[in-house]
Amino acid sequence: MKGLGAKLVRYATVSVIATAVSLTVLGVLVGTSVVSAGWANVIATAVGTVPSFELNRRWVWHANGRRSMPAEVSEAAAWASASGLGTGARTLVAEAA
Repeated sequence: MKGLGAKLVRYATVSVIATAVSLTVLGVLVGTSVVSAGWANVIATAVGTVPSFELNRRWVWHANGRRSMPAEVSEAAAWASASGLGTGARTLVAEAA
């Protein structure tokens, strides 16, 4: 599998990994009562964001060099606007970034 299909498979795999990380952290934090369930969810989501961002950046998109999550989201949103996408599509692009 090459091209877009391979990227989609890698992207989906990253989602599975990030979800597994988040759920593991959530389970540990809630199971040990270290923090409340609400804070455990916030922490787990934040922790899961790290492997998601890094794996997508390096493995899916093969981006190297300096990274900046806000800059990459802004770049994606600018691309969506320049492409003439509607509000909903621009929002989806920014969220995906």
